[in-house]
Amino acid sequence: MSTLVNCNVKISELINILKQETKLLSSGRVQGLEDIVRIKTERMAELEVLTATLQTRSNFSQIAPQIEKLKRLADENGLMLKSVLNGLRSARERLQAIQYQEAKVGAYNRAGTKLFLSENQVFSEKRV
Repeated sequence: MSTLVNCNVKISELINILKQETKLLSSGRVQGLEDIVRIKTERMAELEVLTATLQTRSNFSQIAPQIEKLKRLADENGLMLKSVLNGLRSARERLQAIQYQEAKVGAYNRAGTKLFLSENQVFSEKRV
């Protein structure tokens, strides 16, 4: 029976870790995620060892609701993390596009040679 209690404790720890991860992801902070992922991985390995020692189906049915909650939170965090990564990728692509656009902007003469303009330099002037 102590194994079942230990499983419940590990699942509760994992749920708390996932809630911390949710807070970080919803606030847009990615600093600290590495630590959470490392701890989460360790706790999942410990839970796997504990569940391997559970013998009866009734033991599994007792922890099933908590496992389902754990799975739901993990799925939600996975979607949030995927969204964060897509947002970062999109921002990086936009910055690259802006840098490329900036490189294309300039003045050129009839031969296609780039002109370097200063504030005091005027090439043509229209008179009315």
